[in-house]
Amino acid sequence: MAGERSRRVAGRCARDTNRAWSIIRAKINFDVTDWTKVAVSVGCGCAEVASGDENMKILGIDTSTAFAGVGLYVDGDVSTRSWQSRHNHGREVMPAVMELVNAAGLKASDLDAVAAALGPGGFSAVRVGIATAHGLVAPTEARLIGVPTHLLQAYRHRTVTTKHVVSLIPVGRNQLSFSVFAHPISASSEAVEFGICEEGEVASRFDDNDHVLCGEGTERHTGSGNGVVRPPEHLLDIALERLERGEISDSFLEPIYSRPPTITAPRAT
Repeated sequence: MAGERSRRVAGRCARDTNRAWSIIRAKINFDVTDWTKVAVSVGCGCAEVASGDENMKILGIDTSTAFAGVGLYVDGDVSTRSWQSRHNHGREVMPAVMELVNAAGLKASDLDAVAAALGPGGFSAVRVGIATAHGLVAPTEARLIGVPTHLLQAYRHRTVTTKHVVSLIPVGRNQLSFSVFAHPISASSEAVEFGICEEGEVASRFDDNDHVLCGEGTERHTGSGNGVVRPPEHLLDIALERLERGEISDSFLEPIYSRPPTITAPRAT
């Protein structure tokens, strides 16, 4: 049963990728013949790139939740766009990508890598970003990098050295998906604890003395507003760090869900 569910999800993701690629070819100046493979050996952050990597160009896409964003790293310069989506990621992400790519005077075939947030988040929302990333790299040799959304949220607190960082993402039903990260946090960090908890459990489960809360699920507990909880430049930072270490994702990215997706079998005719 689980294997059948996985095959259905993979098939759906493949169809999403094909649709995304059709849209990308129609809307972005894409000349595959211009592709030139660039050796990858990058620095540790957007502001500090090794001298041999002046031509590095990386696109980041995050459509995990209502807080969406894209970022573009070009030769040490970073440009980003962030917005709050109203369940319309499919129509919003490509114009945002096009704006950054065109403003930089690039073609999609100029990209050396595309990074995408993997979730958890909204079932359809997560798939939009992953499908768009697949569509962009499909006809090229660009690297494909998947970043768990919980890690992306925790990464902005990588300077915390005395407490665990707890990333929270709402998953409906008054529940939160959580992942706990121990310091020091890096681009390759894995959660030491993860799961789903009730919103009312957060304060007692993750006390202030030992934990720092972050992410979209923190508003009620920290009094934070509706600012950008996942700056796109952090997705680019993680991609750069992973490229430097040679930790490149597989050619196919799979979404991370807080719960198994509900897929209804077609009715018999």
